[in-house]
Amino acid sequence: MTASPKHAVPVLSVPTGLGSLVFPNAMVCEVIAKTDIHPVPGTRVWVLGYCLWRGVPVSVVSIDMLLGIASTHDNVRKIVVMYPLPGRNSYDYYAIATHADPRSLYIERAVETAAGSTGLRRHYVASLLALPQGLGIVLDFDALKATFYSH
Repeated sequence: MTASPKHAVPVLSVPTGLGSLVFPNAMVCEVIAKTDIHPVPGTRVWVLGYCLWRGVPVSVVSIDMLLGIASTHDNVRKIVVMYPLPGRNSYDYYAIATHADPRSLYIERAVETAAGSTGLRRHYVASLLALPQGLGIVLDFDALKATFYSH
C-alpha cells in the first residue's frame, strides 16, 4: 500500500552540517552508539573505516564529507546502519556516521521542495525538502552506489 499525499511517511532524520538527511525507515537497520571505527589505509577520505555490527564488519562513511561539508572523524556520536543498496548482496550493509542523534519523524509526501544554493555536491542529492526543522536532504542512491562500489 502506498501512502497518499494526505498520509505521513515515517522517516529517520540524520543531522549533517547543512541540514538533515532524510531516509525512509525501511532503509535503516539500526542506530547504534559510536563504537570502535577501525581505519582502512588507502580508502577515500569520506570512508572512516569499518565497525563491527552484530559481528559483521560494516563500512562507515561520512556523508557530510561526501557532500562537501566540513567534518572531522572524531566528532562521531551515532552510527546509522543501513540495509544494502538495491542490487547489492544481502550482507553488503553500510553505515553512516553522524555527529548528533538521529530523530524519527513523519513527513507529508507532498512536502515542499526547498530552493536555493546550499553548497552541497548536488551529484549525490536527489532532492531538497523544506521541513519545519530546516533543510531535508534526500540522497541519490544510484549515485551513492556508483561511488561506493567503483574501483
